[in-house]
Amino acid sequence: MKSACPLFATNSPDLPDEPDFADINQTRTSVFQYIETFYNSKRIHQTLGYQTPDEFEERHQIKLAV
Repeated sequence: MKSACPLFATNSPDLPDEPDFADINQTRTSVFQYIETFYNSKRIHQTLGYQTPDEFEERHQIKLAV
């Protein structure tokens, strides 16, 4: 079943197409790790000037060093 949420519309490189989780806790952990380590850090954010958080943080650190 397709989801309207863009998070679930993308293919995660860390999870198989149809993951087989042992229980709800493993499911929650895997989704949390995906969101925190891939989705939120790699996708662009409008509030960050259409940069990824990683790019924003890197540019911010460079500005502080100058």
